[in-house]
Amino acid sequence: MTNFSFAKNSLLAVVSLATLGTACQRQDDSQSRVKFVKTTPTKAILEKRDLKDKFLFGLNVIETKGFFSTALNLNFRPVESQLILSKNATGKPQLIVASEGRSGLAMLLAFDVNETSNGQIEVDFSSAGNELNLWNQYGGAVSDADAGRDAGSWQTAAQPQVVKVDQDADTVIADIVHTVTFKTAKAPASGEQSRTGQVKLRVFLKRQAKIPTVFSRSVGESLAQNIGYFPASRGTSSEENMPIAHYKIDVSSRKPAQQIVYLKGFPSDYADVAKRAIESWNISFGFAAFRAEVAGDAIDLGDPRYNVVKWIDGLDEEVPWAGYAPTMANPVTGEVLATQILINGSTTLKNFDGIYKYTTEAAPQFNKLSGKIGNVPLVEGAGENPVVSFFADTNTKSADEYIKGYYFSVIMHEFGHSLGLRHNFAGSTVIDSNGISSSVMDYEPGFVTNARKVPGSYDHAAIRWGYFGEKPTQKLAFCTDEDMAKRFDCNQGDVGNPVSYVVAGLIEGTTVLENLIVPLPDMVKKPMKGIMKTALKLLDMQAQIPDSERLQAVADINRALDRVKNAQPADGLSASERAIAEANLTKLAASYADATTPAAKAPVAFNLGL
Repeated sequence: MTNFSFAKNSLLAVVSLATLGTACQRQDDSQSRVKFVKTTPTKAILEKRDLKDKFLFGLNVIETKGFFSTALNLNFRPVESQLILSKNATGKPQLIVASEGRSGLAMLLAFDVNETSNGQIEVDFSSAGNELNLWNQYGGAVSDADAGRDAGSWQTAAQPQVVKVDQDADTVIADIVHTVTFKTAKAPASGEQSRTGQVKLRVFLKRQAKIPTVFSRSVGESLAQNIGYFPASRGTSSEENMPIAHYKIDVSSRKPAQQIVYLKGFPSDYADVAKRAIESWNISFGFAAFRAEVAGDAIDLGDPRYNVVKWIDGLDEEVPWAGYAPTMANPVTGEVLATQILINGSTTLKNFDGIYKYTTEAAPQFNKLSGKIGNVPLVEGAGENPVVSFFADTNTKSADEYIKGYYFSVIMHEFGHSLGLRHNFAGSTVIDSNGISSSVMDYEPGFVTNARKVPGSYDHAAIRWGYFGEKPTQKLAFCTDEDMAKRFDCNQGDVGNPVSYVVAGLIEGTTVLENLIVPLPDMVKKPMKGIMKTALKLLDMQAQIPDSERLQAVADINRALDRVKNAQPADGLSASERAIAEANLTKLAASYADATTPAAKAPVAFNLGL
């Protein structure tokens, strides 16, 4: 049998592939398949006969304690793999998890094993290398005192601990805790410069069907309909030929509750919000295909047997997303193995509470302005809703209604990703008859909530094509992430005509800050930066603006940017009021400086959900 050496630190946040070549030999025998054997809480037992099958292998970070919460963004999407019994350089038996790479079979991970006297294989999931390399690729700072992180990577040095192994007939789940010692660039006010935290990884192996059924509709076909679906597997050169990502739903039977979605860790009143947001998609299916329920203790993220939406408390304030959906799909068939959605709970609640309180204090100042505040239009106009992103709608909604409305949209958006749908940043250029954007898969402006209760017209058409094969009756407005650098009308955080939106938002937002005598809350560090970057992008792409509108559009955008650049406190303010306005405008100036730096002129990405 071929021997393989295995590097100590080859378990990476993005898993490294070490080429094995085609000399690998799989164990085989003439007996029929024997399914997984149930074993101890921290060890897994396989039969040699299991090695005849192919498996889906995946890895996710599912929890952090005392370590940066952005580690939750790390995942390795499922790949089809083989299990190979081999030996390392010292002759110790190993179980290799390998998949097809560009130059042959490539190793993903290797685990030490013990072959028992009765022919079973006992797997030690803690042995895949003592070091977990977590790369500092997120930027940002420690939130409580802006203490910057060290560059490079943090590595665990202690032996990882397997805290749980769970098996059924076709699936092995292993939870592995790595202890990470790290050091911030400077000591924050609330703690020591040197710290120790934990990162919990969940690894799974799921037996692949012998002859998987490949879905008939492909990514290329979806794009031909101006609809965006994720491919079965990402990051390859042939995505357009792949089947679209989709749930297994029998649309002909109309059987209810074909997919159960479990809500984990939600406060009771927000569990109802999540349930309504998920089940709102049933209107596009025409029957109750999905049902949301509260999860039991044994159900959690990273398990391909369960659809899970998890409310997480205590995330770093630097975490940029309100929701994140690294959904697991079968890379061969496109079938969604399981929903994985993380909802940023208490941190986002805290931010919203601060913004709502701030708006309540600031609102009485604006009775002398022609514009309005927050989610109410600042400039009346057909299909337009320019907003100042650091305001809440205190006029029509209580703080509770406002925050729950926001979470409803976020969860609905994230579950749209789980259904297979990509972002649609052109969705808000079309306003449905109910006055709402045609797609919840767009990013709406800043901290904005609205009256959305159901998917938009684009979302409905996308589901009817992807799951029912029904072609849209008219051309849909669609663009996605990679289109942002190519199209002037493909932007995050705007509504309606992009030129009219940015001009109104910049002018009215600047007017607000010039008159504002309430300090901006701490979480508003760089107000209006996103809309400034969109304005600069429109200038760069002015050739795409229709000829009849271009000269006026360019003049209006430059006028609006000059208004921001030359902002001054309003006349008639007292010395103390002027000091507050100047502090607010200093933040605006920092936004302008950042937005106009050449390296920063790429389209802004708010990262509200993936």
